[in-house]
Amino acid sequence: MVTGKTTVEDDGEIYNYYFDKKLGVALKNTVKDGVVYGPEGDRVDAEDGNTNAKYIVTEDITYNGHKILKDSVIIVSSTGKLRTSGSVKVDGVKYDIHSNTKEDATWTVTESNNQ
Repeated sequence: MVTGKTTVEDDGEIYNYYFDKKLGVALKNTVKDGVVYGPEGDRVDAEDGNTNAKYIVTEDITYNGHKILKDSVIIVSSTGKLRTSGSVKVDGVKYDIHSNTKEDATWTVTESNNQ
């Protein structure tokens, strides 16, 4: 049984998963060790050499016992790390992150006034 972090290559594409140590299934719609795993179980990350990427949540994501609600906009790094606060640049545009880590909530990012 495969457990923990696993990388799979398919037709030249690389996918990263985290398999539950008890059940052996890929985690879906969750944040594990700060990394976001999407609805197919693969890691959500910035691609094509980008440092960060905006991602629109298609299904609720479990984070620290709460939910990042569907249709939230989150920022992930090239390693899949969830950005929870501050400002980050995506494609040369600076964004402010508006998150709520204490309850189920919709997260947003807005273009920063301080470019």
